[in-house]
Amino acid sequence: MTEEKNISLEKMNSFGVIHRAKKLISFENKDEVIRYLKNNKSEIDDVLILGEGSNTLFTKDYNGIIFQSNIKGIEIIKAIYKTVRDSAYSTSIQLAKERGSFPVWDWQKEKVQKYS
Repeated sequence: MTEEKNISLEKMNSFGVIHRAKKLISFENKDEVIRYLKNNKSEIDDVLILGEGSNTLFTKDYNGIIFQSNIKGIEIIKAIYKTVRDSAYSTSIQLAKERGSFPVWDWQKEKVQKYS
């Protein structure tokens, strides 16, 4: 996480309007934002969450804190896949405990399936 004060917003909006923000906090994950908010409660007045700024137009200086997310889409996709993988694995373990171990897989039987 990085923190900058009195920063130009020119490169943070697709219109390239030149205005400034009182403070910019760039974060890599939600835990960083939560930690910052808990530790700086007295500073929090106006807050804006900014992604890439493509739908944002600043008409004047922003006298508050801007949180800019650096979380990239691929990271979210990886997190989703990890969650699905871990869930499938734990469900498989639970099923094996409830129903016993799965029968041995036999390629000779499976290779003739119409869906293979």
